[in-house]
Amino acid sequence: NTNSRDRQIAEDIRRVLNLYAQGEQAALLNGVTNFTVDRDIFCIHMGLVGERKEILALLLLLYRDFAYRKAVYLPGEMPPFLGTASVDWMFAAQKRPKLFVYDEFHNLKDNEPILDVLDKDARQQRTLGLATYIVTQDILDIAEKGKHFISAASNKYFTRHISPDNPTMESIDNISRILGLGHEERDLLISLKFHPGRYAEILALNEDIGKGVLVNVQTPISRWRYTTHKDERYLRDTVASALRDRGVDQRKAQAVSTEVLADIFPAGSIGQTVDINAVLRKIDSDGYLT
Repeated sequence: NTNSRDRQIAEDIRRVLNLYAQGEQAALLNGVTNFTVDRDIFCIHMGLVGERKEILALLLLLYRDFAYRKAVYLPGEMPPFLGTASVDWMFAAQKRPKLFVYDEFHNLKDNEPILDVLDKDARQQRTLGLATYIVTQDILDIAEKGKHFISAASNKYFTRHISPDNPTMESIDNISRILGLGHEERDLLISLKFHPGRYAEILALNEDIGKGVLVNVQTPISRWRYTTHKDERYLRDTVASALRDRGVDQRKAQAVSTEVLADIFPAGSIGQTVDINAVLRKIDSDGYLT
């Protein structure tokens, strides 16, 4: 959870980063690094800086330190320049649970500073009230250095790993070996189904409730909200940009863009030619902005 002070601090950090990422540095960072703060979530998008792992680790750990220290400051560690009100705010912030999510973790594979941080988190997550999720395509991305992280993880989720287009069993074998899966879990992992834009079966391993298969059913709105297909993201963001040019605020523009595209293309628009002007006319005629 974030409050107004969190967002002000984040805005200051964002401005410093933007100043840094200009000129020659902009080419280095690909000009797309940004830091977004919403009411309940911080989102750090590193763009193609992932290709420079030494820089990625530095930026990511700096941002993480901002959130992490809010969670784990002890009385004797408070900076001397903080007043009483600031100390009280810091202690209040500590009580809120913290979740770190590392998406596309293969970009951090073999990155010692990041893996050291994950190892520390895994050892202290219950003590400090922290949780860490890693999203990656191969368990070997974390298995060698992140053994404590894997063993301490109370929740593990696996989507489909094999298909007619990818019949290899290597990834299944790696998961089974590292986690010590039995024949039943391995068979479940092999049998998982996935239909783009409609549903996906997920093998869930939970230390409290056991194991089972979850079915994640996509609605049209959730598809357009979370699509990773570059053409759909471009379409959604182009419509939102056109609305912002009309004076619509960013949050409203993104919400309307997602809603109208979900109505027009409930199963997605991959492979289709889309007339942006037709989408904008529908927004006007059907009252999406009212």
